[in-house]
Amino acid sequence: SSNPAVGQMATTSSTGASLTIYIPVNQYYTPTTKASGGMAFDALSGGATAVSAGAVGFNNAWSEATQSVTVNQPVMTIPDATGIGNRIGASLQYQYSVDLSASATNHGGVTVHLVSSDNSKLRLSTTATTAGSAGIDVPIANGQRYGYFYIQGVRGATGSATITATQTLFTTATTTITVVPPVLQINGLTTPTTTLAADDDFYVQAGVPNLAGTSIQQWQNVSGEGPLPVTFTSSNAAVGQLATTTTAAAALTINIPVNQYYTPTTKASGGIAFDALTGGVTTVSVSAAGFNNAWSEASQAVAVNQPVMTIPDATGIGSRIGASLQYQYSVDLGANATNHGEVTVRVASSDTTKVLVSANATTPGTSFIDIVIADGQRYGYFYVQGVRGTTGSATITATQALFTTGNTTITVVQPVFVIESLTTPTTALTVDDGFYVQAGVLNSAGTSVQQWQNVSGVGPLPVTFTSSNPTVGQLATTSTTGASLTINMPVNQYYTPTTKVSGGIAFDALTGGTTTVSVTATGFNNAWPEAEKVVTVTP
Repeated sequence: SSNPAVGQMATTSSTGASLTIYIPVNQYYTPTTKASGGMAFDALSGGATAVSAGAVGFNNAWSEATQSVTVNQPVMTIPDATGIGNRIGASLQYQYSVDLSASATNHGGVTVHLVSSDNSKLRLSTTATTAGSAGIDVPIANGQRYGYFYIQGVRGATGSATITATQTLFTTATTTITVVPPVLQINGLTTPTTTLAADDDFYVQAGVPNLAGTSIQQWQNVSGEGPLPVTFTSSNAAVGQLATTTTAAAALTINIPVNQYYTPTTKASGGIAFDALTGGVTTVSVSAAGFNNAWSEASQAVAVNQPVMTIPDATGIGSRIGASLQYQYSVDLGANATNHGEVTVRVASSDTTKVLVSANATTPGTSFIDIVIADGQRYGYFYVQGVRGTTGSATITATQALFTTGNTTITVVQPVFVIESLTTPTTALTVDDGFYVQAGVLNSAGTSVQQWQNVSGVGPLPVTFTSSNPTVGQLATTSTTGASLTINMPVNQYYTPTTKVSGGIAFDALTGGTTTVSVTATGFNNAWPEAEKVVTVTP
């Protein structure tokens, strides 16, 4: 064979560019098959060679003693497996194949050598989980048409590289791969949400946009180069932060695993969630090295709404509180917001010279208190106290990060007394007449008592009882008598003790005539008509 690289001679025992065999005695031809001791042509690669035969004493220039042999190679190709123009994302990979063609599967088993022209941009791997290299060998068993491998875009790279596949039995195959910046897309992130919502699992997917850059055309897995770190960021961490099972922060990084195109889809499985904290708007964005992080779907605005917290008018009379008196109020978290997980609400007064707040009915009020509301509960209770001897308005404000701020305006007014159970007319011989007074707030017109209100936790309220004509009748307790006596209305009660024996007061008639019994206290409207009563005593 004149060109043994194209084809050589072969017997059952030898191959080479030139071999000698015999025409047997009494025969005019060599054996017709290699198996019977003859000669064969072994085609090796594409091209042409001249096969010639010669023997001593023969006319070896005879034209038929030489024959040109052309060897054709089957066509090997590397199809576009992506279907999007051989574009691969940096850090990503896609499975490709070499195609030996349908008519060339009787190749006896071959190894195809594949090389990347630029391994700073594109690498090749035989498996989905192995970091790529500049060159690999892909074995293809006899009878098989395809050999499979992975192309990997190098992390942070862009540009083109050529893959070349060679095997001596086949034509050389090439294809050009373009490495492009991939993009990330946020999926499953809920907006709007509320501060009471459970942590919201979401995830991102990695892919390659179409040529127009208007949408993602193909998802592609992270390459065998290693897991891809993806950073999640909340622009306003006070509104909402990112959370894994172990950490919560404004920015967290988790990995897309090798040979997968998305982050874990739940926090429990190693992914990430959005933790809403307070009302407002934050932008959640994702980024990774070498990606087009300006891609519109790599960020999403999340609106966090706060359930509405209110402070209803517990008095039912326009949130009017008597000076020295108190009334139980509540903060209302709303019927649909009881799954708050237990919250502490701060309740504060804007003006402590007029209004104080207390956690219970027997404690002096302060400028603010903290109320714990157990999970599943809607209301938190507290007391509003009108400061003794004052009038005017103050705002009560309730704050808690999960809820809107609640507020109400409290108006402190002069309360009044009403004398109860004082008998008239009476006689000088009548036993001491126990009576008492009640404290309350007038209606807006000032014509009648609209609501009784208890004495505040600041302390018992001193109430002074006076008889204008003590010679007709005087005031008496169990220990003292006189024209004027002071006893206390107890904390969290709206009346004085109802009998002398229980610590109250009585009228002691002495002689015939009339006297006016009146009651007064600091800060009260002591001119109220029902705060005095004329008592007639007959001899």
